[in-house]
Amino acid sequence: MSTSSPTAQGKNFSLIEDKKKIFIECRDLIKIYADEKNRVRVPALRGLEMQITQGEISLVVGPSGSGKSTLLNILAGNLLPSAGLVRVGDTDIAKFSRSKMVDYRKRRVGVVWQLPQMNLIWELSASQNIQVPMRILGMPREERMARTRELLEEVELLDRAHHKPTQLSGGEIQRISLAVALANRPELVVLDEPTGELDSQTSGKIIDFLEKVNRDLGITMILATHDRRLMARGYRTMLLVDGRITSVRRGFVNPEKIPVFVDAFGALQIPLNLRERFQSREDIILSRESEEVYKIFVPEDEEH
Repeated sequence: MSTSSPTAQGKNFSLIEDKKKIFIECRDLIKIYADEKNRVRVPALRGLEMQITQGEISLVVGPSGSGKSTLLNILAGNLLPSAGLVRVGDTDIAKFSRSKMVDYRKRRVGVVWQLPQMNLIWELSASQNIQVPMRILGMPREERMARTRELLEEVELLDRAHHKPTQLSGGEIQRISLAVALANRPELVVLDEPTGELDSQTSGKIIDFLEKVNRDLGITMILATHDRRLMARGYRTMLLVDGRITSVRRGFVNPEKIPVFVDAFGALQIPLNLRERFQSREDIILSRESEEVYKIFVPEDEEH
């Protein structure tokens, strides 16, 4: 197991990562759902540890029920965690009051959900949809119009400004949804399966537009996805299993070099298939081979 950082492959990793500012940090993040009488308690996040640098595109992957939606909803300001730290910028949003959380959603974060009806108002045109977040902020009309045109140009849909969602293709709807998410000039954009409802050709175009917006505006983006095309772009990809991040990698995994994740407490989070194989073992050994290489040995096991 190599402890050195993998080489970045994506377009937005030209800087040395160590010198970038940590923009999002989660420490010992816990979220427990309970019924009204607090009799049934279901843990969704179990001490999650995560760091994301400013201006980065990051992916969260994992099986259904692993906690991806819960994590995104916490970062989007729709849920408060049960415990732990969630720092966005210089602020621990886990400590926000209800009014501060509403202000956070209005001013600092943009969201693109998988289902189009959650992003857009079907009775409004593309231009009118983009103006909704700006109206909520009380932005003057001239500023709204200028910002709307700027965003339509950014997603290359100026010619569709007066079309309603029913008159747009699936890819155009997602691009307008992205423009809506950017309308309040957010620090962070959270995207839940942005290519999940699209065909492969349209998905590729949406990924290109996400990269373009990230490159042009420098906005931090975190995406929950199952799209292998996104994973192949070389972004930081965090595997979430049972409410904890078990590996962090860029691109696809070399089967001979299985990635693991060490959290802030020094606990080694190993991939699910290895965890099931080695669970309840107390004799696993971590051996130092050199300054950069460590190996995990399992006694009486041919593989290590």
